[in-house]
Amino acid sequence: MSHVRAQDAPSRRTVSRGLAWSVPVIGVAAAAPALATSGCPDITVAEAQATTTSDSITLTNSPTSVPIPAGTTITWQLQNRTNVARTVTLNSLVGLQTSPLITSFALPANGTVTVTFTTTATWPIGGTVSFNFDIGSAAFAAWNLSSRFTLSAYPAPLTGCPNASACRSVQPSGGTSIYTSTCPTAPAPAVAARTQAVPAGPGVDAPATNDPGPYRQ
Repeated sequence: MSHVRAQDAPSRRTVSRGLAWSVPVIGVAAAAPALATSGCPDITVAEAQATTTSDSITLTNSPTSVPIPAGTTITWQLQNRTNVARTVTLNSLVGLQTSPLITSFALPANGTVTVTFTTTATWPIGGTVSFNFDIGSAAFAAWNLSSRFTLSAYPAPLTGCPNASACRSVQPSGGTSIYTSTCPTAPAPAVAARTQAVPAGPGVDAPATNDPGPYRQ
């Protein structure tokens, strides 16, 4: 199998550069809201390219929802649908903190990891919480990931509410990435994220032998 050299191939970002203003049209289209229960939370999720090696995640408290108290648990199930392991680095958290506190974690090849967040303040109706995650590669092929976000363990006055969830996925399609509402389909139980030292800083691509082009720009 021939490998496309990075300098010869359009990248995830090169192709996207001329469409910079259209990325939100693809990436911000939110998943369909979870079924709402009267007086209980309901969320949507959006994902979009943030940098060459990272995406942004934005969770919105739906207009049909209720204010969500500080301390509400949000679990993120992240499925890697490639045969290359990644180190995932979290940054730019708004309205959230990880529990326990972590800044990076290992994502196994063809594996699934769960990360737990808690809300740091009351999350109003129509409001958002967000974060970025970096996988250390700009190759379109590396961006084949699926996420499920689940709200649970609500503090009072929402202690009796059912879980609310929403999904978002990114996958390569030619020389670009597409975003859908596909949920993870992990064949094995997800493993809780553990802190891992980052071998290279954010923005540093994985070796081209693991991640052949094209690449994001």
